Amino acid sequence: MWWSPRPGAYPSTWAQLTAGQLWLGSSSVGQVSLVYASTGDMSARVGVGQAPADLAVTQSGGDALVVDRSTGSVTRVDGASERALPGPVRPLPDAARGLSVFAGPGVAYAVDTAKGAVVTLDPDSMRFRGQAMSFAVSADPTAGVTVDPSGRLWALDTRTGDLLRLTGTVQRT
Repeated sequence: MWWSPRPGAYPSTWAQLTAGQLWLGSSSVGQVSLVYASTGDMSARVGVGQAPADLAVTQSGGDALVVDRSTGSVTRVDGASERALPGPVRPLPDAARGLSVFAGPGVAYAVDTAKGAVVTLDPDSMRFRGQAMSFAVSADPTAGVTVDPSGRLWALDTRTGDLLRLTGTVQRT
């Protein structure tokens, strides 16, 4: 589900519905909120950054993976305990404004479209799986990158029209 607020409201973000719940980020206060979609009730508010922040949220099962683009860090918020764990990690050195995270079954990808790099993460432990790889793609992180049900990362290079797939190595088609 894509959510696009009126101008001057909270920044646009992806909201992904999982088991009737979703995580929403608020950059102005540096926190994420867990909302039950069926009732609209807010279950939790969790601080994840120093306000004002530049937050982007993706869902990994019942957990939230929160990118703070103002610091280049990623924080996992556990959906069961409703706490930030294990603390922020910096998946790509010097990443900031171009940093996004995309999650699939058992895998997450930190992508820096500004620097052209990607690294695979374990979404539960936030540990790196392998080394950062070159991912030179001019992509719109809100529309041109996704993870399929098998956990493969796909990106559309908006500059060349090439389709890229990450399955251990970057393949351009």
